[in-house]
Amino acid sequence: MMVEISDIRNAIKGNKLSGQSICVHSSTRSFGGLKDGPRAIIEAFLTEGCTILVPTFSWNYLIPPAEDLRQNGWNGPRPAINNQTKIYHAGTNDIDVDMGVLPKTIVNMKERARGNHPLCSFSAIGEKAELLIKDQKPLDVFNPFEKLIGENGSILLMGVDFDTMTLLHLAEKKAGRNLFRRWTYNLEEKPIATEAGGCSEGFTKFSRYLKDIVKEIKVGNSLWKILNAEEALLLSTNVIKDNPEITRCNHKECLRCEDAIKGGPILTGAKNAID
Repeated sequence: MMVEISDIRNAIKGNKLSGQSICVHSSTRSFGGLKDGPRAIIEAFLTEGCTILVPTFSWNYLIPPAEDLRQNGWNGPRPAINNQTKIYHAGTNDIDVDMGVLPKTIVNMKERARGNHPLCSFSAIGEKAELLIKDQKPLDVFNPFEKLIGENGSILLMGVDFDTMTLLHLAEKKAGRNLFRRWTYNLEEKPIATEAGGCSEGFTKFSRYLKDIVKEIKVGNSLWKILNAEEALLLSTNVIKDNPEITRCNHKECLRCEDAIKGGPILTGAKNAID
């Protein structure tokens, strides 16, 4: 079955997503066949007046820690990182391969807006792209979700599961955890701390808690899960407060999960420079 732009538009209209700001996590392969590829998705949403928000992470800008922090999900020898004073700016199109083809396509479009976070940027395209992106900073990594919620936006898992749902890292922060600190260079080539999420492999366990606010539909072979962003954040935050172990993955020695559950890095006295 070949999915066309009209099929996607019908799904958008039929589920009252037209005109919304939507964070999309996606697998284009999940459709089984997608005429015109990822641009069909983008065109369908833009034609329906939507703004698309996607993660466009770029960990090749990572540098070794400028200081050691307890409970920071990163112990032992500092890794060999081949960043030879590589400087991020929002105009770059660098993106990690595992982000997928939809984010890669969007970040390479001249109309897009990209956030000011060297490692964990978000990008958006559509009428409200700049609004969603403009206040993302190295130490405010998930600000685009705050803006998305302010617009009564949605989360769309397009053929993927909750382990891709970045909003759940913001729920960790709202539940009282400090987000991990990772290091990169600012525009002046000085090391700075940035906020970053941790392990998300355990996030599939949220499905049982979020099932009552998830709407599921099929578009071609792609299973879509649609959630109101604010509802999902509030419910997930309370779940983490009540059961901190919910975020733990199945790897017994996962340091990121262990330290996140302890509350994240201890930041007293930390040098949290802001670009």
